[in-house]
Amino acid sequence: MHVVDAIILKKGPAGEADCMVTALTSRFARIRLVAQGARKVEAKLKGHLEPLSLSRLSFVVGKNGYRLIGAELLDFFQNIKTDPDRIRMTAEMIQLLDRALFEDTSGQNSAFFTLGLDTLSALNDTSRTNDECEQALLLFKAQFLKELGLLPTIKNSVNLEKIVNTHIDKIV
Repeated sequence: MHVVDAIILKKGPAGEADCMVTALTSRFARIRLVAQGARKVEAKLKGHLEPLSLSRLSFVVGKNGYRLIGAELLDFFQNIKTDPDRIRMTAEMIQLLDRALFEDTSGQNSAFFTLGLDTLSALNDTSRTNDECEQALLLFKAQFLKELGLLPTIKNSVNLEKIVNTHIDKIV
């Protein structure tokens, strides 16, 4: 059995009463788990698996993939979910994380989880203006490209990586 903290990226139906949950973890990178019976009205796991949430997931590896056996909601990021601009910014971030990362690359992508969690925390901070949130998203994208090894160097002796490294603390 494995227990990990995870950012829930998306949730969708699977079968008659099951859910397929895609989550970003520090130990397994992006994984897809089956939550049996999670679409039933009386399901205990239902509220702990909402997209854009931080949850502690317990799962086992079965013959058909990962099977979720428990979940505990750690942070719901309520301030993001009440502001349409922050929802849009968060959706951009989640879409990048979901589309660009491979599944189950054990231990190789803990930086993506930390980066995602730091950016969600920055977007959830009500003391930040929307412009500051846009900057946090931009820094997320630059750091994301850096972690993927795709960060370009801009000509005219300006190195984007140097700029990102000096300003990355602003999103934390």
